[in-house]
Amino acid sequence: MLTCVEYLGHRKWRCMCDCGQECVREGKNLHDGSDCGCRKPLRDKAAGLKRAKHGDSRSSLYKRWTGMLQRCENPNNSSFANYGGRGISVCEEWHDYESFKKWAFATGYDEKLTLDRVDVNGNYEPDNCRWASYSTQLSNRRHYSREEMHKSVEAIGPDGNVVKAFDSISDAIEWLSDKTKDGTGISKALHGAQETAYGYKWRYGVAES
Repeated sequence: MLTCVEYLGHRKWRCMCDCGQECVREGKNLHDGSDCGCRKPLRDKAAGLKRAKHGDSRSSLYKRWTGMLQRCENPNNSSFANYGGRGISVCEEWHDYESFKKWAFATGYDEKLTLDRVDVNGNYEPDNCRWASYSTQLSNRRHYSREEMHKSVEAIGPDGNVVKAFDSISDAIEWLSDKTKDGTGISKALHGAQETAYGYKWRYGVAES
């Protein structure tokens, strides 16, 4: 993100990017989220600009691929704290969509299945991933959910502010007792399977992230 350091005249500003590089930008080109260009490779990768010829940009599989990259490599993604922020990465091979697609169809890909990591603390790579039903994926997560259930979480409103903070997921489920009995939606939102749950975005509390 750019910070304006000095006005140079002629509508131009000297700016400092949070990556440490300086650059000059016209005022009309400055907006929230602007950078010096350091994030362009990631944006190209996630948007598929370098792979437009494959024709899959609107497919479910392609969305799974871009979602995986965004969760692990884009600090501005709402799920980054639970993936890239925890050190989870995407193997080099899967930075190429065609390689990911080839693996997917060779291992039983179906639109009804989710991309599941066998080791929930491991990376996205062929030896640690499989296609599974959501119930199987949730069961896999329960191996560490005993700890997770006691982690603090926050419900985020449409304006991006914290509506309510909870000492544990159990407390959040109790608060939502009129809407859910098991808080499955919270788990999905925390792990990037969906954007919101029960009208809120969800994230782990500051102490947990």
